[in-house]
Amino acid sequence: MEPRYKLRTTSQYGAMAAFSVLAITIVILQVVQVGLTGLPGTVLFCIGIVFLAMAFYAMPYLEVNAEGLVVANTLTTVTVPFRSLIAVESRWGMRLTTTNGESIGVRVFSRSSSSRAQYKPQRAKSESASSGAFGSHSHDASDYKVGNAIPLISSGTISMRATTYSASSLIDEMRDAYPVTRKADPQGMACSRAWAWDRIGIAALGAAAIATGTAALF
Repeated sequence: MEPRYKLRTTSQYGAMAAFSVLAITIVILQVVQVGLTGLPGTVLFCIGIVFLAMAFYAMPYLEVNAEGLVVANTLTTVTVPFRSLIAVESRWGMRLTTTNGESIGVRVFSRSSSSRAQYKPQRAKSESASSGAFGSHSHDASDYKVGNAIPLISSGTISMRATTYSASSLIDEMRDAYPVTRKADPQGMACSRAWAWDRIGIAALGAAAIATGTAALF
């Protein structure tokens, strides 16, 4: 089984928590100040807020595997093979440039998740690629500190939080560990794009709940 990383940022979890707290607070204020009148509409409205937060913040991710990248944005999922990737811009959020000149923004690592602290000298390959907190087949990220270089694993899937800096460094490490040849195979160099129906569905449910709740209140 090839190594597979699913990366998200701390700000995603923070935003999801903030919207959840906001929704709960609205319901509590409704009960305390108004009582049960209009409560179903308020609850629906708040459920909509949580669903939209899930679609826009909690669900998107960046996957790095032996073949390339999977960019799971809110509306689309884009697969970018390493052989078609020519540049990774990470100064103000992450953007990928492909061999056909396409520029792909990574929703997870937007400008809001970047920070000056991420731009520090890169560690030597031998050090940053050492087993560190992960051994072969390890799936435990409990000892990993966000912002550090991400050690390579030999196989398996691991989900973790990362910064723009550590994610872009991991991409470089994986390209070095799994080199590809950019000749001959146009099919293998093509990026693929598909609608993210799961995230679109959650967002649509959220919007519908907000609209229904608002209509019930007024």
